[in-house]
Amino acid sequence: RIEAAQCPDVVVAQIDPKKLKRKQSVNVSLSGCQPAPEGYSPTLQWQQQQVAQFSIIRQSVNRHRSHWKSQQLDSNVTMPKSEDEEGWKKFCLGERLCVEGAVGPAKNE
Repeated sequence: RIEAAQCPDVVVAQIDPKKLKRKQSVNVSLSGCQPAPEGYSPTLQWQQQQVAQFSIIRQSVNRHRSHWKSQQLDSNVTMPKSEDEEGWKKFCLGERLCVEGAVGPAKNE
């Protein structure tokens, strides 16, 4: 704690961008991925279950898309813009849920 208290809260490095541009290198192996260590690979049953669940969800999404493409929105419905996260929360969950704070920002932002 004593050492930490002596450190500044913010430190800014003085980096010369010209040096970074010259020393850039990319090392990518095109030979493929290494297998997971013994005991860390997902089982075949788990993989098949994931594929099955994904397929069910994809089919459901496609059914909903087909249904809603043929429907006309009421004149009083305004769709949020694709990048309007708060607007979509209100549109999908309702104004009250969003105001009460039931839906907040993602934890990993």
